[in-house]
Amino acid sequence: MNWYYHDGQQQVGPIAEEQLLQLKQVGTVTAETLVWREGLAAWGRFADVGPGATAGAAPPISAPPVSSGGFGHAMCAECGQYFNTDEMIRHGAAYVCSNCKPIFLQKVREGAQTGGSRGFAGVTEAQVRERDYDHDVGEYVSQSWQLFKSDPGLIIGASVLIGFCWAVANLMPYLGTITGIIFSGPLLGGLFLFFLKKIRNQTAAIGDAFGGFSPKFGQLLLGHLVPSILAGLALVIPIIVIVVGIVVMGVSGQGRGGGAGAFGPVMMVGIGLLIPAFCVMIYFQYCWLFTLFLIADKNMQ
Repeated sequence: MNWYYHDGQQQVGPIAEEQLLQLKQVGTVTAETLVWREGLAAWGRFADVGPGATAGAAPPISAPPVSSGGFGHAMCAECGQYFNTDEMIRHGAAYVCSNCKPIFLQKVREGAQTGGSRGFAGVTEAQVRERDYDHDVGEYVSQSWQLFKSDPGLIIGASVLIGFCWAVANLMPYLGTITGIIFSGPLLGGLFLFFLKKIRNQTAAIGDAFGGFSPKFGQLLLGHLVPSILAGLALVIPIIVIVVGIVVMGVSGQGRGGGAGAFGPVMMVGIGLLIPAFCVMIYFQYCWLFTLFLIADKNMQ
């Protein structure tokens, strides 16, 4: 059986029961140390709930309950570390840090399916990772339509406004390349933030669509720029080959009055390389599809 215990302001565990007893013998864990194991509803003193203690029956729970680490801080229900509550999400009575949020929300989803409640219903992280996702595309479309019908004016207005700003930034004469690089990420990130709030039934306004122009600006800029550069690198080799083919054609044409013979094979190689290069680029873009969503979602309550 695995146990957790408090060491100052930090939760330690999971550790085996034998290890906990050894720590008790050497004095690391005392009778007053707070401990917890699966099956206990709350943390308790080692003397009250530790191995061998006879505590009253408590409703089972499969994740460590919230324990406050000071004003404005809480313990993550997943990793057990303390964080500022402004940097965590709250689910019922539990707080979860941004790093643990994906696995936590998937646990909640799995628990709702298997246990019929919003709790974990005994679902472990290993079980969640072993399962595949169950996607219902029709349900997604239905929920999206219902969300749109709930406030079409605001959703259309925010989308059109951000789309217009994005077009201006990217199509601006002479400066469009630079302004597009700088502003595309924050503009799209702000729009995604607006949509996330609407999906979660939180209050959302037009101003939220410009939420990318905030302390997240730099992260959103890099979140859009870096994946674009890395994905674009897949096209470098085919482009180089094609350019070399054009140069060869020009040189051959000047020297012999025609360069089609040398140009053809090189161009065929370059064009042939474009196909796998596009596949690699599409794969990278797919891998980083939700980068801006994740950045926009960071630290949301």
